[in-house]
Amino acid sequence: MNVLSEYQILAERHQLPPMRSGGYVANSEAFEDPDQVWNRLSELRPSQGWLLFQSQQIPFTNGLVEPKPEWGVLLAAEAYGETAGTSTSIALEQDGRGGWVLTRYTHAQEGDHLYDEPDQLAHNRGRPDPSKLRYRRYWRLDPELGYVQTVACFTGFV
Repeated sequence: MNVLSEYQILAERHQLPPMRSGGYVANSEAFEDPDQVWNRLSELRPSQGWLLFQSQQIPFTNGLVEPKPEWGVLLAAEAYGETAGTSTSIALEQDGRGGWVLTRYTHAQEGDHLYDEPDQLAHNRGRPDPSKLRYRRYWRLDPELGYVQTVACFTGFV
């Protein structure tokens, strides 16, 4: 038996999400200006995700929301969208030097990773927003450590 077969036995017994084989392609872009970050995120037209500003964290489920000046600068985000049948997960994070890195992850059916798609509870502060976030986690076999998670990609609200 292989690892994937063994995992499926455990998944059924413990109600874990199924594991599959596949991979991803990652493309990163660096930005130094907050307006450039917002413009690029808008160009990608994600359908859902969450945005973290200096003074506001907000989910969106029908395309990006228009930011308000009182929210301050966009600090981080995770988003998801589909264009021409291709699904893309977007992660925006600060680079530690005053800029941002926006990374687009595109799922690949072929690859040397395993992946699963668990749901995570969302904290909504009493708002009627989505209650769970779905991620696609990719695992790579390390010869010394076993399977280690390489990336978790937001794939939408449940």
